[in-house]
Amino acid sequence: MALLVIMETESRGGWGRYVGAGAHVGECVRHDDRNGHPTLDCGPMQINEGSWPWIAGLTGFPVDVVHQLVRDDGCFNVTAGAALLAEKLKAAKGNRREALGRYHSATPDLKAVYLANLDRAAATLGFTLD
Repeated sequence: MALLVIMETESRGGWGRYVGAGAHVGECVRHDDRNGHPTLDCGPMQINEGSWPWIAGLTGFPVDVVHQLVRDDGCFNVTAGAALLAEKLKAAKGNRREALGRYHSATPDLKAVYLANLDRAAATLGFTLD
């Protein structure tokens, strides 16, 4: 359920600039991070390029192959998103809601906005996140 809610949020659920642009298999969106540095998010789980080295270490694939897979292979993208969410859950000491917010950012204000978007997406899908 959590992965569906994240995909709904990232792909269609109203996460601002990403809606309809780059949130699909075979697509990436380039944007500036909060420090003004360009960064890429790819596929339906919007896997950020900052996570690619971690995924490469997990899978044994080179980073350029990870980039291709998170962009072009929907199954790999969702699996990578699930692994990232599991890592966020570990960092959040098992707090599921905290982990869901950290999927986007650990910064409190950004996390709060993202959680509100996740709640709206969950309601659209007939779920609650609590």
